[in-house]
This record gives sequence, structure tokens and C-alpha cells, in this order.
Amino acid sequence: MHNCVHWEDAGVECLTEYGRVRLADGSVPTEGRVEIFYNNEWGTICDDHWQREDAEVICRQLGYSDVDEFYDHSYFGEGYGPIMQQMNCDGDEAHWQQCPYFGWNTPYCRHYEDVGVRCLSGIEGVVRLINGYSINSGRVEVYHLGEWGICDDYWSYEDAAVICRQLGYSGVDTYFNGVRFGQGSGPILGNISCNGTEWYWQGCYFDNWATSSCSHSQDAVLTCFTLEYPIEGSLRLENGFSVYSGRIEIYHYGEWGTVCDDDWEEDDAQVACRQLGYPTVDSYGGSANYGEGSGPIMLDDVRCDGSEYMLTQCRHNGWYQHDCEHGEDAWVNCQIPATYYPRLVAGNIWYEGRVEVWDGSRWERLCNENFYEDEASTVCKQIGFFDYEEIYYDDHFGIGNFPPSDVSFSCGSDDYELGNCFTYNVTFGDNCTTVAIRCKVSSTIAGIVIVCVLVAVLIGIGLVVAYRLSKEKRGRVRIQPIIAVISGADNPAGPPACQHN
Repeated sequence: MHNCVHWEDAGVECLTEYGRVRLADGSVPTEGRVEIFYNNEWGTICDDHWQREDAEVICRQLGYSDVDEFYDHSYFGEGYGPIMQQMNCDGDEAHWQQCPYFGWNTPYCRHYEDVGVRCLSGIEGVVRLINGYSINSGRVEVYHLGEWGICDDYWSYEDAAVICRQLGYSGVDTYFNGVRFGQGSGPILGNISCNGTEWYWQGCYFDNWATSSCSHSQDAVLTCFTLEYPIEGSLRLENGFSVYSGRIEIYHYGEWGTVCDDDWEEDDAQVACRQLGYPTVDSYGGSANYGEGSGPIMLDDVRCDGSEYMLTQCRHNGWYQHDCEHGEDAWVNCQIPATYYPRLVAGNIWYEGRVEVWDGSRWERLCNENFYEDEASTVCKQIGFFDYEEIYYDDHFGIGNFPPSDVSFSCGSDDYELGNCFTYNVTFGDNCTTVAIRCKVSSTIAGIVIVCVLVAVLIGIGLVVAYRLSKEKRGRVRIQPIIAVISGADNPAGPPACQHN
């Protein structure tokens, strides 16, 4: 909601050093006074409410495996500079900036209250990125015999891809040799040589420790791609016994929330499964059978007719409008797809994305080998579209978290299912790039979307008002949730949502 044009777009220039953490005045690198870089100088944290969860996050951000001890009352001596009044972490955050905290330069604390921590060293072979400008960038270091270090004379894209994969990221953005993120000081591991398909660096060829001819001026550094973010209205299944079952959660305005089980029927579950890339629904229900969610309750009284492509195309009471508790969270078990059943993932709109196929037990990304017009047309027709519109190559929508398929397809112009096409072994294996497509939406489907919007505008207000009155008569209390921003995950895309007032 705005009254602006793009010449009013806002911008910001950030201090790349802000938020860096270090341990000062300890006897070993794993301990010391906790200091954070703020306003061009290093500051400290007041020990008011300093707890183990806060220390865990600090150690994790520094690349250590856990916290050993945490201290108050300037155990490692008094620091200088600004003082943060209070940090309040849950303990599972990746870096302190994700924690609630009170402001700097508090008049209620002095440096004799500075906090400290002793972190546990990592596990042999564990990888970390250190000293970068974000959590997914930095100097690459491997833990070895109590110290961190890595160096590489021939640091390549393939090597960087394995490191990013091991750290849980979806791919490589940039990689360098040099001192872009400072020089390391630990032992040197030289000449890692990966083919890019390994899941861990230990599976690559490498020289022994301390035998490389390189120095820390050649330390390997990189920036990884973070996991793909969902689009508005994306769905995910949480806490289920498989990838096709669980509590329904929907993404809206930067956060994930649940769906209330009021009026949660087979048509609603059918639409949810279709949006998630499954052919149909197997079973469905409510009462939080897959556990209670923790985010806001996004939707209540979802009313689909079963023809929609996305849950937000269905009628509902409006975002955050509900009279439910998390004990009423809806769930679904989707039907296990047939082998080679396709879906589109990570697109920017509901009819495009990376092609993934079900291999009988899991999803796999489809390589672009032997993938042309007939194959793209078959994928689109199998999942309910008119035809294909465009084919994208070179990992256009990323590679996601699933391995590449070991088969390619050869389809005819009259094929409507990949399972009916000829299959061949993929030549390039794990080195292949992932294919993505945009399907062609028929005029009928486009008309459904338009009608959906018009119907919602014409009768939505009346339905919601009538429903609210009936709820009030039942004496139930409407809950307005507190909003907390949660990062997204890799999900199949869906169509734009109708607006409901």
C-alpha cells in the first residue's frame, strides 16, 4: 500500500564491518571478552541477562561448535567503547543480529560488567567461513588438530562448490585467492582438487597438511548463494514423516504461518498438494496432528472448489483474520507421485521454475541433457498446463537441495507424461546443469484467475462480514498474532493470490 512512484525508491549504504564479532584478551583464540564492531569502533556487551543461549550464538557466529563457559563481570578484563545494554537470543540463531537486543551506549552499564565466553573448538574437518561481510561469505577455514586454516594454490569453482554445499548453501556466487577477508594464521591445507560433485571436501583430492608451497596470502575465500527464498503464497509441509506430509504452512509478507482447520476440507487439501507439486491428496485433517506451529495463524476458513492452482486463490477470511489457536493447525498427506512425475520449483511466478522429477522415493532435479521442445511440452501438459512457453538452461532457477537425476527423457509431440517417454542414462552426471521452463497458461486458466479476483472483490466483503457475525454469536475470541520475520525455504511456486478483504 503506497502512494509513490519509483523515483522515490529508498537506498542505503551499509558499513560492511558492522556486526563483526571478536574475542579479546583471552589466553587462547577460543576465549575472551565478547566485542562487536559498532559505529566504527569495537564495543562490548553488558552482562545484564547474559545467558548461555546468547553465548551459543556468539560461538556459532565465530565458527565454533558450541559454548564451554560464559562469563560476566569483565572476567577477561574491561573493554572500551560503546556498550550494548542487553542481548536476548533463543540459542538457535546463526548470528547475533538475528537476536532481539537493546540499544547501545546505555547509561545503566559500565565496562566492569563486560561479558566473556569460552567456546568449544570444532570437530576435525569441519568447515567455516570467517571474517566475511555476511554469514555466507568469508575466508575458508578447516578445523585440524585444534586450529583453523586452509590455503589453495589452485582454488577453483568446483572446489568452492563443494565447500558451499557442505555448509548448506545452494551454490557459489564468487571465489578468490588472496587476502580479501584477511589472512589466516593456522596450518595450511594445499591443492584441494574437487570435481564439484562431492558433498564434503574430504571426498576431494588434497595435499597433506603443512606440505603446500603456498602461504596465507593465498588463502581461499568465497561467497555462497543462500538458499532460495519463497514467493508470496508459497507452501511448505512441516514436522511430517516424509516430504509429502506434514503441517501446512504458508508464506506471506516475509514470514511463515499456519492455516486453521475450520472448514479445512478435501478440496482445500487437494489444492495444497497440487501447489506443492504432488498429483493429489491422500488424507487431510486438523487439530495439529503434526504438531503446533509457532508463527502467526495466516488463514482461516479456506474455501476452495478444487480447481485452483494455489491456496491463496481460494476464498478465505483474509490474512491474519481468525478465531483459532495453534491446536487447530491444518495438515495434509499428499499422494506419492508416480515415478518421473514432474513439478516446477523456485520460479518467480506459478507456471515457471526448475524442473524436478520424482524418482520413486525422492525428488531429483532434471538435467538439461536431451531436454528440448517436446520434453518441455510434456512436462507442462502433465502438470496441467496448455504447453510450454520457454526453456531456460544454466541453472536459471538454482539447483536446490536435491541431487541431479541420473536419467534424461526423449518424448514425442503427443506424449503427455514423462513416464511414457524413452529414458537414457545422463552422460554428465552430477556435473550437469539444471533445466527450467515456463509453461503456457491457456486462456481458460487465465480467465479463472481473473474471475477469482472479480468474485473476491464483489462478494468477499459480504461473506467475511456475515461470517464474523456468526463467529461473534458463538462467543469465540479472535487472536491477532505477533509478527516475526522468518527466512524462507525452497518451495514450488504458485499463481498470484486473489485479494480478500
